[in-house]
Amino acid sequence: MGKGSLRDRLPYGLLHLRLMLWCWCCAPRMVLRRWWWRVEVGSGARYFGLLQLRRHPLGQINIGRNTTFRSLKIDNPLLQGAPCTLVAGKNAQIQIGDDCGFSGTTIVAHNKVELGQRVLCGANVLICDGDHHPLDAAARAAGAIGPCEPIYIADDVWLGMNVVVLKGVTIGAGAVIAANAVVSCDIPPNAIAAGVPAKVVGWVNGDDGVDA
Repeated sequence: MGKGSLRDRLPYGLLHLRLMLWCWCCAPRMVLRRWWWRVEVGSGARYFGLLQLRRHPLGQINIGRNTTFRSLKIDNPLLQGAPCTLVAGKNAQIQIGDDCGFSGTTIVAHNKVELGQRVLCGANVLICDGDHHPLDAAARAAGAIGPCEPIYIADDVWLGMNVVVLKGVTIGAGAVIAANAVVSCDIPPNAIAAGVPAKVVGWVNGDDGVDA
């Protein structure tokens, strides 16, 4: 196909200009929001829409360098409307490495959620390290929260659209989790996992998953 006429290219070009303006306008507001919630963010962060933050006074949120947060449906049409959101409860930690990317991602930590370098989260990913309510009805009525166990996601992991990662899970380096999967148990490095619950269905680049 050809390059298209100027009239054909104009809407697409203006859309990208609008996104760049959004990013530029969000940057100073995010400086203030990060300061307000005392969240540490490395250099080079980009925000397409405002990142939502909530941190208990005894919680921690640390974000590495060159991280991108996409919270606008015009930027990613797969978003279901919710912006990127990070929530750290009492004595909880969220640790995000460098060069990570998020689209409408929600991360909730009651204990600890740690992401390595270059982790990519597709649209509407949810990562939560605890059950918000216990199974016991009396405990629920008393306002107790359910069990919590840390989540570790290693370098170069790709979580597809609508993936849910539950408490106590470790996802090994280079793993790929297919869209709509629910990860409730550990996934080894370089695995491709899919389903509810997620199970290994293959290996990245044909790797047999066995170290030489």
